[in-house]
Amino acid sequence: MKDFRNLERYLVGVVSALLVAASVASAEEVYTATLTSARGLGKKTAELTLTITSRTSEEEAARLQKILTEQGSDAAIAELRKFDRGIAKITGGPSSPVRHMRSHVGQNGARVIIITDGPLYFPDDAPSPSAVAKTSIGLIELVVDNTGKGRGNMVEALKINVTPDGVFQVVTPGATKIDLENVQQKR
Repeated sequence: MKDFRNLERYLVGVVSALLVAASVASAEEVYTATLTSARGLGKKTAELTLTITSRTSEEEAARLQKILTEQGSDAAIAELRKFDRGIAKITGGPSSPVRHMRSHVGQNGARVIIITDGPLYFPDDAPSPSAVAKTSIGLIELVVDNTGKGRGNMVEALKINVTPDGVFQVVTPGATKIDLENVQQKR
C-alpha cells in the first residue's frame, strides 16, 4: 500500500473538516458534478449526482471522533456504515449509499464533506480490489460559493489515522484522487 505525501497533505484538511464541520438540518439536498480525469491525450468525464436526505448531527460526529481516537479506523468506518444519509450516483455507472454528510459554511460559501459506503469510479472502470472487498470508503469534498457553484475532489480511503499530534491522515491505495468540476447545489 502506497502512502502519497501530497495526497495525504490534501486529505489531512478534508478529514479534519469531516469530524468538526458544522451541520445544519435541512430538507433534501442535491449536488451535481462532472468527474474528470486525464486519460492519455484526452479527458474522461462522467456525471455525478449526490442526493442527501439528512446530515450527520453534532452528537454523531462527536461519537465518530471518539471512536476513531479510542478504537481506530476500522471501528469508525464500521460505525459510519450504520448511517444512511442519501445516495451518490454516477450516470451509467455505480452508485453508493451516502453514510456521512457535514457542511462548514463560511463567509464566501461552504465546504461539504461526504463519505460514501464505497469509493465511486467511472462507469467503464473496474473497481479496486479494496472496493470489491468492501474494505474502503469514498471521501468527497465539495467547495461551493454562495451561489452553490464550485469544484471538488473524491478519493478512495482505506484507513483513517490520528497521529500522536492529533493530525488526521487518510491512507489511500494510490493516487486515486478524481477532480470534480461544474459542482452545483441544485437545492
